[in-house]
Amino acid sequence: MNSKKELDIQQKICQEQNAKLRIRSKEERLKHALGMMEAKKIFENLNIPFYMGGGTLLGAYRENDFIPWDWDIEFDFKYEEVKKKREDIKSAFKKAGFKLKGERTKKKNWKLTFEKYGTSYELMGWYKKGGLRRRRHNKIKDKFFREYTFIEFYGEKFPCLAPIEEFLTYHYGDWHEPKRTSVKDEYLSPEFFVQKESTFNKLKNILKVSKNNRKSSG
Repeated sequence: MNSKKELDIQQKICQEQNAKLRIRSKEERLKHALGMMEAKKIFENLNIPFYMGGGTLLGAYRENDFIPWDWDIEFDFKYEEVKKKREDIKSAFKKAGFKLKGERTKKKNWKLTFEKYGTSYELMGWYKKGGLRRRRHNKIKDKFFREYTFIEFYGEKFPCLAPIEEFLTYHYGDWHEPKRTSVKDEYLSPEFFVQKESTFNKLKNILKVSKNNRKSSG
């Protein structure tokens, strides 16, 4: 690839990332919370254990709110518990007005992505291998699932991975300092994110995600 094409890609990525990492208004975050309550009710009705995780838990614990520039809401599951309920989940979310944006059914990358109220709701299954839970390029300790606790968020109690501060440190490293970026190896810890991305692959992958997002919303 010549330098002009790389510059064109970088320019497109900058435009996409400015939109992706924009600050969400309080009104938008209230709608996101409403979607979380609806998802929580679905999981409880289907009797599926779930856990608040990722940036959603980070925002809830550090800021008592969503991270203002976060673009999705994350729920974690034990793969062996969620895989059997995939069709039930899809049906219930559709009935509740969510749009299915993505579906991955393989054990190593199990994931359902829904959209409602202008944000994505990501449901991720983690399979057990030894003392770890894994999915694709990520790994976390199984103890975070076994020692789960509850966190109050927007007036509701949500189960979450725990001990919370130990999990956040494992996941992000220095989680106290906000990092406004979507490049994974810039905000995730090397213990959690086990594959480093080259600069060129970062550009390609971000552009690919941006194109897929435009197709889904189009």
